[in-house]
Amino acid sequence: MRFEACLGRWAQQVLTTQAGKASAAVAADDRTLRGSQKGGAPGAHLLAAVSQRLGLTLGQCALGDKANELSAIDTLPDQLMLCGRIITADALHTQRTFAQHVLEAGGAYVLIAKDNQPSLREDICTLFQEPAVVRETLTQATTGDLRHGRD
Repeated sequence: MRFEACLGRWAQQVLTTQAGKASAAVAADDRTLRGSQKGGAPGAHLLAAVSQRLGLTLGQCALGDKANELSAIDTLPDQLMLCGRIITADALHTQRTFAQHVLEAGGAYVLIAKDNQPSLREDICTLFQEPAVVRETLTQATTGDLRHGRD
């Protein structure tokens, strides 16, 4: 466990020096380790943060099963140097608590909103919709000021 944490910190330092600045993207996702299902035992399930630039795992945590993924994602930003970085995650992680943890760590996020969160999707559509009423009633005016022969 301690070795893994040291390796993750080293990978993050490599990413920072390789990128020139810490703005590289980090992808958070779960994986079941290939070959870990032996003798009828369930496979080892991990939640990992991977550098999209270098392909290095920056941090990970073990999951008992897929149900634990939501609670584990909130601890992932604590393991990462997110200041100035963008973290991406799938729709399962589009949660307020995760977004808040990323922001508190100094990072930014790109999260997916699917049909399983209809009110969030509706809010997003409303935010980016160009309102026809405003467009039709919008007027523009300019004023000029001449003083001492200067405009």
